[in-house]
Amino acid sequence: MALRIFTKYWCFTPISTTWSRIASVGYAKKVAAGGAKGASAARNVDKKKLDHENDPEKLLTYCCGLNIYKEGEDPKLKQDSEYPDWLWKLNVERENTPLDELDKDSWTYWRRMRRLANKRKYNLGYEERKFNSK
Repeated sequence: MALRIFTKYWCFTPISTTWSRIASVGYAKKVAAGGAKGASAARNVDKKKLDHENDPEKLLTYCCGLNIYKEGEDPKLKQDSEYPDWLWKLNVERENTPLDELDKDSWTYWRRMRRLANKRKYNLGYEERKFNSK
């Protein structure tokens, strides 16, 4: 990650007849390979493997991993009848709802339309980027 350096320059803007200060951004010089302590030192750290529960009996009776405190235990699972009905009706599928089934006055419809338009615009410029990259 590069370190950003902010500098201020005086310039004359055509909008007003006064001199104004404009901030510009420049990037710091790259540090030599042996001198960096932050980023390169972080890359050399071994990743820790988290312990996970293997006991099938405990997996069936407790909600493993839900306890966020150092002390205590995971909450015990209850019977299905003790949970509200709406919990079992939640849509847990990873597929998006088809665009024609969404309401055209909703935010999700227009957000999806904007994403699709941006994706289409990006893909149309692919040929141009491919030939101009030489």
